[in-house]
Amino acid sequence: MIEVTLPLKIPKSLSYLAPDEVRLGQRVIVPLRGKKTLGLITSLEGALVPGTRLVEAVVDQEPVLPEEELSFLRWVADYHLAPLGQVIRYALPRALFALPRRKALESFAGPIPPKEKGGGFSPFLLHEEDEKSRLAVYLRNLEEVLEKRQALFLLPEKKKLQELWPLLRERFPSMALYHGGLNPRERARIWLEVLCGKVSLVLGTRSALFLPFTKLGIIIVEDEDDPSYKEEQAFRYQARDLALMKGKFFEVKVILGSPAPSIKSFYWAKRGKYKLQKGEKRSPERLEIIDLRQNRGLLSQRLLNAVRLTLRRQEQVFFFLNRLGYAPALQCQECGYLWSCPRCWSPLAYHRQEEKLLCHLCRQTLPAPPICPECGGGELRFLGTGTERLWEIVQKFFPQARMARLDRETAKETIDFEGIDILIATRKAGWQIPLPRLSLIAVILADQMLGLPDWRAAERTYQILKRLSLNPARWVIIQTFHPRHPVFHGLQKGYEAFFQAEIKARYRAGFPPFKRLALLRFEDRDRQEVEALAERAKELLEKQDLEVFGPREERRRGTFYSSLLLRGSTEDLHLALKRLLREDDFSRKRERWLVDFDPD
Repeated sequence: MIEVTLPLKIPKSLSYLAPDEVRLGQRVIVPLRGKKTLGLITSLEGALVPGTRLVEAVVDQEPVLPEEELSFLRWVADYHLAPLGQVIRYALPRALFALPRRKALESFAGPIPPKEKGGGFSPFLLHEEDEKSRLAVYLRNLEEVLEKRQALFLLPEKKKLQELWPLLRERFPSMALYHGGLNPRERARIWLEVLCGKVSLVLGTRSALFLPFTKLGIIIVEDEDDPSYKEEQAFRYQARDLALMKGKFFEVKVILGSPAPSIKSFYWAKRGKYKLQKGEKRSPERLEIIDLRQNRGLLSQRLLNAVRLTLRRQEQVFFFLNRLGYAPALQCQECGYLWSCPRCWSPLAYHRQEEKLLCHLCRQTLPAPPICPECGGGELRFLGTGTERLWEIVQKFFPQARMARLDRETAKETIDFEGIDILIATRKAGWQIPLPRLSLIAVILADQMLGLPDWRAAERTYQILKRLSLNPARWVIIQTFHPRHPVFHGLQKGYEAFFQAEIKARYRAGFPPFKRLALLRFEDRDRQEVEALAERAKELLEKQDLEVFGPREERRRGTFYSSLLLRGSTEDLHLALKRLLREDDFSRKRERWLVDFDPD
């Protein structure tokens, strides 16, 4: 009797009768609802129940998922309160579970090298602002490890993989790229090559974390603070945190590197949980914080003078504004009506060039309104500023300047970065600004990032501004209505100055790393059903002495969402949520809600 976990949205593994000679991690073909399905053996001690069916075929001679990796995935599923089948479905390449229609399914025969653990778990935080210096540290560690073992090098985005690939490929020929853009066959091929020990170094995004290394010696997580390490589509996990746990499981060194580390990582490093290695502080020749309370208009006189001086020197200017369109919201000046998305209720951004209203959340598009639907008035008020409106303003002040715009809407356009004078861009430009004669960086309104409804807003803002300031520009100007905010103090005095202010604020407010958070999200097309589930969950959880915030309601593409934010210790949160899973109302409707444990 064995348990088979299917890569489907089924909460539990299923029991089947199997031949005596089977092993954990082998694929098997089993009957399910009148069809043949590929699954993975995850236990050799299934429960014998009436009507238990036979395994139709054992596919592999060797496990495609070694026992140690299966144990790691079990821990991942248990910690994140996710079904094991959902975790396996995400972690393993889907091509391994696809039954071919015409030809026979290929069996995996190995050979697999014996599993070897590393020299001991050793976590490091590399706080180094210079990218080349961080890379030099990584290369020294890789050269030392790859003589005998395997290595995993994680980067937050596919674009960064492609930038680093040529350099690493030249030094380490036995390596592979692994990311979500590969086709299913390529992912399956790399998976099995890593398992067989044919690949010594993997350069990958967050999904590479689950590859089955047999001789892993080191895990490197570059830009450990990057939000891209958080998975938001499948089961919710933070790749940086799982990299540390994998290092602990397999007793290997883990290096977290960043020019502006996450508050949580730096806190644990200061407490001695990680070894801390710090480099020298880097900053532009001139860093100015402009108080917009003393200025009229979006562009301060100080900034306008700096742009004029830069253009006179035939150098380039970069304007940073992380908002698309002409205005993020549109309001009737007479009655106050605010245009919102009919599908998700979010404010609609106004795009003047295309004469449309666009929801940046669900991409719903409506024609720009000539009159207000509430009062029939025609006077409109633009709330906030986007890159399209900034272009219009800058062009009025500098009509002779050659300008370009780089955001999600213009990304496919070809830009002559050598020939332009001014580039207006969002984060789409990346952190390495592509201007060869860059001299001035101007952050137009830093408060747009600070004002986001997120307890990590200050941390995110500091990290964005720090990375911008590390570009080879002599002059950085940041405009804000809050010049005394710790973010700007930290940019001038150094990361530790910001950290000390932020960690005190988190301690007072009870946010991580001092307390744990969990997010419950319910969804259904029936609004009343969603509201009832959320209210019932809140009632049950508050009885267990958890702090419960919400519910917060949203609507996207005809689906209603209701979210609860929970706060407490790890043990209390796990205990309360596992009790909730056992409640009939919630266990029967498991597909209608999800848990995001550690949403930070």
